Amino acid sequence: SNSEKSCTLIKYDSVHGKFNADLNYDRNHLIINDNKISFSQESKIEDINWKKFGVDYVFECTGKFNSKDKLLPHLNNGAKKVIVSAPCKGSDKTIVFGVNETELKKEDKELRREQNKRYREKYREILNLKKQRAYHKENFEKKRIEK
Repeated sequence: SNSEKSCTLIKYDSVHGKFNADLNYDRNHLIINDNKISFSQESKIEDINWKKFGVDYVFECTGKFNSKDKLLPHLNNGAKKVIVSAPCKGSDKTIVFGVNETELKKEDKELRREQNKRYREKYREILNLKKQRAYHKENFEKKRIEK
């Protein structure tokens, strides 16, 4: 979408409601409270020069680039990290906020960010099962040694 449509989508979000800021746009910028943010459209990520804009983090939310191989052009063109909002094959790590966000490391490059409640609950279940297995294994070993 162009900067005009993007401005409207930011201003009137169907989930978060109306954005409480002065929003405007021109052909190459979104303008939020008189702060200009560069706006561009590029269908080939190989042609985006993130280094030129000093971009550290790229949020990949198209669903189109869903594997580590497809995300490499972002990193090759200057982005330090790519955060993906969809399932991503081969990502360095899957992060579920409220469950394992403390596992983020500086060296992680491609991340899958998952905030869906269903995934959070399922991930917690898996972590709890792993903890229970470790606890039972440890206690089994203690009992075996005591005998």
